[in-house]
Amino acid sequence: MIKDLFANLCIIMTFTYVINYIMSHSAILPRSAFVRQWIAGISGGVLGTLLMIYSVKLDDTLILDLRALPLILIAFIFGPLPSLIASVLIGISRIIFFDLNTASLSAGVNVVLIALVCGWLSTLRLKPYTKLVWMTLYAMLQTSALIYWLMPEPGPMFWFNLIPAFWLASCLGVFVFYNFYYHLRSTNDAMRKLRTMVTRDFLTGTGNARHFDAQALLMFKRANRESLPLSLLIVDIDFFKQVNDTYGHVAGDAVLKQLVTQLEGHARPQDTVSRNGGEEFSLLLADLDIDTALVIAEQIRSEVAAHPFELPDGATKIRLTISIGVSCFPSHAKSLNELVQRADEALYRAKDQGRNRVCE
Repeated sequence: MIKDLFANLCIIMTFTYVINYIMSHSAILPRSAFVRQWIAGISGGVLGTLLMIYSVKLDDTLILDLRALPLILIAFIFGPLPSLIASVLIGISRIIFFDLNTASLSAGVNVVLIALVCGWLSTLRLKPYTKLVWMTLYAMLQTSALIYWLMPEPGPMFWFNLIPAFWLASCLGVFVFYNFYYHLRSTNDAMRKLRTMVTRDFLTGTGNARHFDAQALLMFKRANRESLPLSLLIVDIDFFKQVNDTYGHVAGDAVLKQLVTQLEGHARPQDTVSRNGGEEFSLLLADLDIDTALVIAEQIRSEVAAHPFELPDGATKIRLTISIGVSCFPSHAKSLNELVQRADEALYRAKDQGRNRVCE
C-alpha cells in the first residue's frame, strides 16, 4: 500500500514540473486566460485519473489513492474553475474505470466537494502555506470520513495502517509539491530576469543588439513565410560626439533616453525598437511596405529635429538631428542579412548627403 501511495507522489511531482513548464512558456499556450484555465483543469483531471490507476484496492469496490491532491494543486495555482473542471473529469473517470456503484458515486461527490471548498479557500486572502494547510486538512478529513463510511468493518487496519499511511502520503505530497513548485517558480523568475538583462540595453531600457538579432530573425521568418513586407529603419544621431564633448556623457545619456522614447512612440506592439550600440538605433516595422516606412521615417526625423532635448541640469535644452537609412523586404532585400546591409548603406548615403535626412 505504501509503495503505491508513494508512486502517486512521483506522478504528482512529474505533473508539477510539466504543468509549470507549459504554463511558464506562453508561446505554447493561447493568450486567453479562460482557455488556460480549461487546459489546467483538464490536466488536473488527467493527473487524477492516472493516480487512480495506481490506487490501493481495499475491496471489490473501494479504492484509495491521492486523487484529491491534484484538486488541491490546481485550486492553489489556478483557482476555483480549473479545480472544479478537474473534479468532474476525475469523477467521470472513477465511474468509467471502476463501474457505476455506490463507491464510485460517493467518490465523485467527494472530489467535487473538495474542489469547491479548495477553490473557495484559494480566493481567501491568506498566506500561501496557510491556504495549502487548510486545503489539505479538509481533503484528508473528508476523504477519511468517506472511507470510514464505505468500509464494511473499519477495524484496526483502518485506524493503524490505512489512515496513517494515507495522511502521511498526503501531507508529504503537499509538502513536496509546495517546495518543488516554489523552487521551479523562483528558478523561472531568475531565468526570466536573466533573459531580460541580456536582451535589454542597460541605459535606455530598450532592446539591445542581441534582442534585435533574435526579433529580426523571428519577424523575417514570419514575413517570408506569409509573404508580408518587413521594413527596417536604422537611425543614427548626427554629431553625437559633440554632445558628449560639450556637455558630458551624462548629458549624452539623457539624450539617448529621450530619443528612445520618441522611437518607441512610433512603434506598435508588433514592432521592435533596439539600440544597436553607441548612438545608433533600429526600428523593425512589421507588415509595412517601403512607402509607409519612408513616411514614418520622415515623421521621426522631423519630430526629432523639432524636439528640445532637455539636459540633466534642467535648464539647458539642445537641438539635434538624425539620419535614417530605410530598407524593406522583399523590395530591397531577399534575406535578413541583405535587409540590414541595405538599410546600413542607405544610412551612409544620408550621412554623405549632408545628414538630417532619410534615404532608402
